[in-house]
Amino acid sequence: MGIETAVAAAAISAGANLIGNKMTNTAQKKAAAEANQIAQAKTTAGLGYLEPAYNKGMDAQQRAYEQSLALQGQTFRPTIDAMQGGNLAAQRQILAGLPMQRAAILGGKIDYSQLQPYQQNIDTSAMQGLFNPQAMQFRPQQAPQEQMSPEMIAYMNSMQNGGY
Repeated sequence: MGIETAVAAAAISAGANLIGNKMTNTAQKKAAAEANQIAQAKTTAGLGYLEPAYNKGMDAQQRAYEQSLALQGQTFRPTIDAMQGGNLAAQRQILAGLPMQRAAILGGKIDYSQLQPYQQNIDTSAMQGLFNPQAMQFRPQQAPQEQMSPEMIAYMNSMQNGGY
């Protein structure tokens, strides 16, 4: 009877061990599923906060681009006017110098009184955006408040108490 009892005890022990392992595996699977659900909820909440921030960033970028184009448009006309005025002044000086050039070639007297310095007046009022640029104004933003689900609160409490 000793061997039969030992075999029966071993069989009972093995059965209990299998049942215990099965229960442990089930508990581990359940804990992993809960952890996955919590991680998925956090990810979804994070993505929900990301979209408004991204949209605000894109709006700020668009405003900066529009301000840049407006500033460039304001400075284009005065720049063209200044170039045109400088070109006309240069042409006048070249034309004024032609008789002197001819006189120099023919050995005549050169009259320098025809050459006059020219100071071009530039209207800087149209370029105030360059001289006094306006900074972009941003509205103050508040950090979003995270709202935890009841499952998340229970999980956090269980973690603080030292268990799953």
